[in-house]
Parts: sequence; C-alpha cells; structure tokens
Amino acid sequence: YADLALHERETADMTKANLVKSHHTFSKSGHFVSAGVLVEKPDGTYNIFVAANNEVGPTLFSCAEQGVIREVFNYIPEEELGYISCMIVVDQEGDGSATDKPPFPCPVCRGWIASLAKRSSWGEQLPIYVFRTDLEVGIKTSIGVLLPHMMDFP
Repeated sequence: YADLALHERETADMTKANLVKSHHTFSKSGHFVSAGVLVEKPDGTYNIFVAANNEVGPTLFSCAEQGVIREVFNYIPEEELGYISCMIVVDQEGDGSATDKPPFPCPVCRGWIASLAKRSSWGEQLPIYVFRTDLEVGIKTSIGVLLPHMMDFP
C-alpha cells in the first residue's frame, strides 16, 4: 500500500470504504468484495469508480470487478479509456494471518478485466493490486499474468 502513487492509494482507500459500507447490504454467502478502477487524464483530472459484489437473490449475483468495469464503460467515453491507470480489488476472505494472501479474481472476472485492459494504454500489463481488507497484505500483478491468453468480453 505504501508503494502506491497518491491517486492509487486514494482508490484503494475508497475501495476499502466501499467494502465496509457493503457489509450493510444483503449477502447470503457473507463474502464481500470491492473493486475500484482509477482513470487519470493527462490534464491532471481523475475519476475513481468503485463497486461491491451484489447478491440480489438465490441465483442472481454480480461480482465487484464486473460491476466496476460496467460503470467505467458506461461513464467514460471510448476515447478516454486509454487513461485507465489501475484496478484495485479488496477481498475480506482469508484468515488474517501475516502470511495469508488475498484471493485473486475468478476466471469470469479475469475475462472482464481483460476487456478493460485491452481498451487501456497498458494492455495486458494493466496493474492490478489485490488486497485483504486491512490493505496491509497486497499483491501487484497484471491481467497478462492472471490470464495468459487475452480474451474479449462485452
């Protein structure tokens, strides 16, 4: 966390805050995940998007990663998608020990992230930071590492 740039830390903080807030929503599994995307424009302005996983019934579920990517695609013009800077995922899972690693996005979410990465200037090197809730234990990776063969999802 300490190695993140200023806007990346702000994105991580907002993503964590969204996770804490989402504990007041319905989740039959009790598992909460929050995801954030940072879009930094050359003029110095930036947007932070966050979303949490959402269970609205026994069979309808939306992952946090998919939710935040939908928000980015809905609100950022196509010509500005190249300014996507990073994606941050905060997951409450794990035992909280110092060696406990945060879980990575599922294969379906990796496909969504690949779609986002293809539209960014980073391509498959789009930075992805995966944290536990405390933001202390984190891993930096990229979609190119998580998904060796890039796919394109809507």
